[in-house]
Amino acid sequence: MPPRRHKAPGWLRRACLLLAAGLVLAALLAGCASSSSKPMVEVVTPFGRAMIEEAQLGERFPPGCADPDCRLSAAQGQKLLVVWVAALDQMPVDQLLAYSQGAFVAASDGSTTRLTSSGVEAGRLYLVFSVGQATSQFTLFGFDILPVDLQL
Repeated sequence: MPPRRHKAPGWLRRACLLLAAGLVLAALLAGCASSSSKPMVEVVTPFGRAMIEEAQLGERFPPGCADPDCRLSAAQGQKLLVVWVAALDQMPVDQLLAYSQGAFVAASDGSTTRLTSSGVEAGRLYLVFSVGQATSQFTLFGFDILPVDLQL
């Protein structure tokens, strides 16, 4: 004789269904969060590989600084576009810094901006461009690569 099966009470079945639905929703939201993150672009230089990690648009550098701790502030009618680049393959960041000196950005309105400032912070290269306040889409040129559309 097969073992007798007991049905769970209705409230317990509903609770299990809600829990399962919550887990599925959490997994979907986590997937959305990771897919909407800024894409990284790999750059190959004569010295090794580098990764363009992110681009930020703001009023001051470093991003989130408060006066008087800021190194740069945007002029009136301008913003600072900061591009963060990480060296890969144990490439010295100072070589990447020297290699980046010809970099510039083109805005969606057709204007171009040469590098305003650059350096190394927390082991990453930063490139700062002073851009028009009304523009929000930029393409990075330099590093002897195809143009890179920056995702803000």
